Amino acid sequence: MGSKENGEQENRERENGEPENQEPEEDEEENRKPERGEGENGRREIGEEPLSPRDARQVIAAEGGQVLDIRDRGEFSGGRIAGSLHSDEDEIDAHLEELSKDEPVVVVCSDGERSAAVAEKLREDGFEAASIDGGMRAWTSAKMPLQPRESEEFEGPGGS
Repeated sequence: MGSKENGEQENRERENGEPENQEPEEDEEENRKPERGEGENGRREIGEEPLSPRDARQVIAAEGGQVLDIRDRGEFSGGRIAGSLHSDEDEIDAHLEELSKDEPVVVVCSDGERSAAVAEKLREDGFEAASIDGGMRAWTSAKMPLQPRESEEFEGPGGS
């Protein structure tokens, strides 16, 4: 570089307060602000609004979300979201110790109405919770995966 170019670069460095070709500091990632809808831990935060079935699946599958199914026992045994915890609506308080406040809770009922009220109560109790917009009807209409009915047995390769 010629002396004129060196002088211009030195002037820019004085104005900016740092050398022009300096690499960014490594802890910028640590200091970055969460994107909209993203929590401090880097995962998506769920809020008061119901989740679409696809968004709920993302929270459950990729972000460690827990599922609380408040449909009646017959509906639950007829098909459910894999890994879901069943609780009758009037027994939810007894099941709270089975839920972690460190992971989001997706509450589901048949149509999304009762689950919205339960999700609101869970948020008041310190949980990060949301319901599925349209409930299990919307989940199945969107062709989201279901755990098989309790009466169905899985037959793997070589089944009899």
